[in-house]
Order: sequence, then C-alpha cells, then structure tokens
Amino acid sequence: MKIKLLALLLVGLSLPQAGCRRLLLRQMAKEAAKEREKQSAVEKMKPVVAPPASPLQDKARAAELQAKANDLYRKACDEGRAESCRNLGYAYAHGNGMPKDNVRAVALYRQACAGGFAGGCSSLGWMYEQGYGLRKDAMQGADFYKKGCDGDDADGCNNLGVVYQYGKLYKADLPRAAELYGKGCDRGNSEGCRRLGYMYAHGQSVPKDDRRAAELYKRSCDGGYNGGCASLAWMYESGRGVTLDLHRAFALYGKACDADDNEACNNLGLMHQKGRATPLDTQRASTLFRKACDAGNADACKNLADLLK
Repeated sequence: MKIKLLALLLVGLSLPQAGCRRLLLRQMAKEAAKEREKQSAVEKMKPVVAPPASPLQDKARAAELQAKANDLYRKACDEGRAESCRNLGYAYAHGNGMPKDNVRAVALYRQACAGGFAGGCSSLGWMYEQGYGLRKDAMQGADFYKKGCDGDDADGCNNLGVVYQYGKLYKADLPRAAELYGKGCDRGNSEGCRRLGYMYAHGQSVPKDDRRAAELYKRSCDGGYNGGCASLAWMYESGRGVTLDLHRAFALYGKACDADDNEACNNLGLMHQKGRATPLDTQRASTLFRKACDAGNADACKNLADLLK
C-alpha cells in the first residue's frame, strides 16, 4: 500500500497541470482511507485478552468457589446423596472452605458409608486408623477399608493392602497385599500402582520384573503420585526396566522433589554432586540434601554431613 501511494505521489508531482495533481492527491487520500478501514477491521477481529488475575484474586476466587461447592454438597447430602456427604466430610476433615472439624467429618463419612457410597467407608476407615475425630481403632479401620474395597473404592483397597503388607493387624500376607494394590491401582489409586511396582522391582511375592515395575511406576507418576515419579526416576537412572536416560531421571527427580518427596530430593542432590545430567554443583547438592534431611531422610543427612567434611 505504501509503495502504491508513493508511486501515485511521484506521478502527481511530475504532472505540469495543477488540476491533475489535485486529482491524484485526492486518489491518494482515498487509498489511504481504505487502508485505515482495513486496519480498523483487523483490530476489531482480534480477541480481547483480559489481564491475568493476581494471586490474591485467584485465592479469593478459589475460596468463593469452595464455599459454593460446600453449600451444594450440604444440600445434596441433606437430600440423601451419599457421595455428597462424603465430599462434605472431606471438606471438614481438611478445612477446605470451613473450619477443620474431624468430629463432623466422621459423622458425614459414616452417613455416606451407610448410604451405600464405598468411598465414605474407606474415609471412615482412615479416621479410625489415625484416631481423627474419634477413638483410635485400627481393627475398625481395617473393617471399613474392606467394606470400601468390596464396593470397588480404590483407596480402601490400597489402605487395606498396607495393613496386609506390614502385618499391622494380621499376619503379614504379601500375596494378599499385592492383590489389593493391583485392584486399587486398576481403579485409579496411584499410590497402589507405586506400591505394586515396588513389589515387582524387588520380587516380593510376585516374580521380579523390572519392566512391569517401571510400567507401574509410570502409571503412578502419571496419576499424580510423586513417589511414583521418584521411583520411575531411579529406574531411568539405573537403566532397570527402561533404557538408561539420566536426563529423564533428572527431570523426574526434580518434579517429585518440587512436590516435597524427600527421597527424590536426596537423589537429585546426588546427581548435582556428581555432575550427572547437569553441571557439578555442590552448593545445589547441599541445599537439596538439607531439604531432604529436614524432612526426615537419613541418607540425605549422611550425604550432607559427608559433603560438609
């Protein structure tokens, strides 16, 4: 467009007659007006992007939405919808949008379980096992885990698996634990996938199978369980069940450490200390060892001590 206007201008200036010049200048003005109209139309078609909300605005909006969700859960629970009773109980147990109240949470979990929602039974089992909102009773907890798992609740199966694996109430039964972890994993419990993966990695009551372990760790990590990411990272670092990939291991350790998995922080510290998949950085290693040590990881405390000698 600019070239076209320039050409018209040069032609107009070269003409001897003033009338011709005025005609060409008017033509140039028309062309310029058309170009402005086009630009205006393009600008109108551009989407309007709202400025990003501030962190305080995000928190306020989140609190508002949580409060609304709780009101809706309360209404649905009063109407007899058992799952909503469990969700409202969870909000009370964790202080989501309301003051934390374990006694009220227990009552709602019990109501959900009695109403036929298996997740309510599993949640009630957890409260019994931990002694939150009522007198601690691990046997009652296990009974409610079983009721939840029999109703296909993934958390109930996983938690009952822990009871059997470590012999908390009954004689340790690793095959039964593996079965329960598998059931929980298949129904979406990412911790169960990681626990079953560990059993395959170490041949505990199941045939030792690193490839199967790595697959289960990946399912666990993809499902949001950071322990699964840390375990998968170790497989990539050691080349067990997967092709050795230090960069992949480094990224997975970082992901899990950012979510406060102390094992991942310790192993990530070792990679920084040894310069594996990253430039050697003892200062960063020290920071990571300290973070893991403060979280209770004994290996990290030893590694930090060795580094400071």
